[in-house]
Formats: sequence, structure tokens, C-alpha cells
Amino acid sequence: MTLKPCLSPAPTYHPLHTYYDTEHDAPGPRCGHTLTALAQTKSRGPRIILFGGATAIGSVPSSAAPGIRLDGVTNSVHVFDVVTRKWTRVQPAGEPPSPRAAHAAAAVGTMVVFQGGIGPAGRPGKTGGSGRVSYPGQNGSGSERGGIGPAVARGE
Repeated sequence: MTLKPCLSPAPTYHPLHTYYDTEHDAPGPRCGHTLTALAQTKSRGPRIILFGGATAIGSVPSSAAPGIRLDGVTNSVHVFDVVTRKWTRVQPAGEPPSPRAAHAAAAVGTMVVFQGGIGPAGRPGKTGGSGRVSYPGQNGSGSERGGIGPAVARGE
């Protein structure tokens, strides 16, 4: 019995032309940030929350001060509207979470909770402290924080 190869034609692909408006409040290049998806609510469409990160890699640490060196560790918050494809930088009302990179974030309802990470000094900060932040036009209170502890950002 002779086997014949079964040849299937290659699938055809069609380019999808799309663009993202970068003229507005785009966050710029960074590393160690988080992107957290928030579901649609009654008043807002689906969106992605970008928090923190570092804008540059720092110098190599010395043996006297080990740790990762990240320059430009930030606590900036940007929101990407999935429907309009536009970035908006938002300013939390009250005290924002402390600057951090390499942290964790999770959506809890309409909030984003941040935990851990590396601060501007290149080492994990204190684990104590928590907070809640709200953005203009949002419900919520100011925040309290203490080092690189947990922080909460309300998304509605």
C-alpha cells in the first residue's frame, strides 16, 4: 500500500487595517507596569487601566546596595477606552498609590487593587499600608498609604 501525501491549500490572510490614536494622553514606553481590564458598567464602556511601571533601566547595583535599579518609577494612571481607542491620563483625587514597578494588580468589581512591587529605591517597600483612590467624577474617598503596601483604585 502506497501512501500519498495529503496536501491542503494554505489559508489566505487578509490584512486588518487599524490604528490607535496616540495624539492624546498615551502613556509612553515603560516596563514593569500593569494593565488591568475593567468590564463595562452602566456609565462607562470597557476599559483598560495602566498603572505604574518604570520608564528606564537604572545603573547596575553595587554589592553594598543589591537590588534592581529602575529609573523613572511612576505612579501614573492611564485609562484606555476600548470603544474609542483613546488613552486618558487620570489624576486620582486624594493621595495616589506610591510609585511602583513589578507589582501585581487585580480587578475587583469596578476597582483595581495593587499589591507589592519595587519602589524608586530598587527594593520592595514596606508591606503595611493600604488605600483607596478615586478619580475626577468618580465615587470614593482619598487614600492612605504606607510604602509599597496594597492600594485600591476605584474605576467608577
